[in-house]
Amino acid sequence: MANAPLRLSSTQSPAGRGNRGARLATPDFAISTDAAGRFAFKGVVPGEYRLEPGAGYVYAGFQRDFPRVIFTVNEGQRIRTCLLASLRTTAAPFL
Repeated sequence: MANAPLRLSSTQSPAGRGNRGARLATPDFAISTDAAGRFAFKGVVPGEYRLEPGAGYVYAGFQRDFPRVIFTVNEGQRIRTCLLASLRTTAAPFL
């Protein structure tokens, strides 16, 4: 998906812990996908991270079933493939 915002947060930071306030905390990295839906985070230090859709997007599927995209980055490692299924949200008035 083109221009989709993404959040990458260390699982040790408030944004990456996965608790109720996590979506409001500032992520360690925030980027958008390119026109082809690809993305790259630069300057990521070794550690465990959570990847989430950014503002205006949600995980595809039911909330209880959404995949926890958590992974470990080791020294010098490059992760070349990571899939995050997300959907754009829309605001609809209540009738």
